[in-house]
Amino acid sequence: MRPVRRGVEQNCFRIVRILYGTPLAARTVMPPLEECANVTVVHSGSPFEILRGRYVRRRFAPHAHDTYAIGTMVSGTATCKSRGAATTHAPGDLITIEPDQIHTGEPLSADGWSYRMLYIPREVMARSWSSDGQLPRFARTGTTDPELSARLARVHALLERNADPLHQETALLGTLRTICERHAQHLPSSAPRPSPAPLQRVRDYLDAHFDEPVSLADLARVAQLSAFHLIRQFRRYHGVPPHRYLELVRVRRAKLMLQQGARICDVAYATGFSDQSHLTRQFKRVCGVTPGSYAQSYR
Repeated sequence: MRPVRRGVEQNCFRIVRILYGTPLAARTVMPPLEECANVTVVHSGSPFEILRGRYVRRRFAPHAHDTYAIGTMVSGTATCKSRGAATTHAPGDLITIEPDQIHTGEPLSADGWSYRMLYIPREVMARSWSSDGQLPRFARTGTTDPELSARLARVHALLERNADPLHQETALLGTLRTICERHAQHLPSSAPRPSPAPLQRVRDYLDAHFDEPVSLADLARVAQLSAFHLIRQFRRYHGVPPHRYLELVRVRRAKLMLQQGARICDVAYATGFSDQSHLTRQFKRVCGVTPGSYAQSYR
């Protein structure tokens, strides 16, 4: 068999010609798809973050945002698990996730998925939904609405540009209003049931000692429960086990420090991670971008 001759890259794929003699046989080999994500801080009205990302192998660990996560699928398919159910997201779908709602995200095909996300503060969603400050509720993490999905994509692109702030805010609020009118519901309050006192003590302890090593024995002593019972009950009320909750607290604290310009190595030390690489791994599992990329968006 003669040597393989490789052509040049054209239009994101590579033509590979393999000579077996005559006639000439050709086949197309797709190069590995790349992951990329970009965070933009929008300063129109109340400051908030938006993200444009493409993920192929990325699997988001259970996590939550302190804002609404409103988005549109651009390509590919992904699944989101939340509240005991899995929802498939495809192009033409809206993504609607409430604050503090534990959820995951992972691809459903080898091509991964791409989307545009807006992390909308509660007060902005409240203005879009009602005059009395009531927050909108969404029964599912996504719904099919191609027209509104395309409209949200255009608003996202507008927010990425250095456009007129009045234009940005008008387009954003109008689109959020339509999303709420079509897909939000007047459901009972999404506030979780009051956490039993032992579990609340554990949560308060984790919030206060996020920068220290914490053992399960420490938490069992704080809760005055057995370790097994503590883990089971904590997951039941808070959606994640104690160690995962601690990781989420640390990532949120890291985000605040990065927003203020702290060095990544200092952030890792101050938020309880073992080193900078540990911070980077956990940060990407929750935020989809590296700490360095996130910090750059605030400079």
